[in-house]
Amino acid sequence: MDNLTEKDLGIIFDVLNVYEPNDISHVYPEMATNEFMKDLNSTWKKVLNIVRNADKANTISKGYTLDKKNLDNTNKN
Repeated sequence: MDNLTEKDLGIIFDVLNVYEPNDISHVYPEMATNEFMKDLNSTWKKVLNIVRNADKANTISKGYTLDKKNLDNTNKN
């Protein structure tokens, strides 16, 4: 993790932000489960917080905020 740059984190954020489980479920069914999606949303929030606090946040989807991501009640912390 020490080698991740702000640009790397921005790319990770963008990929997480547009992840669609139905696009991959036929290849990796476990990546479309509720449990995986909870983990993905949790990771998305963590990366968002890092990107938001970065000096030069430069992501394609930088305008997204937490309220635009569908997070269930168990994953809001």
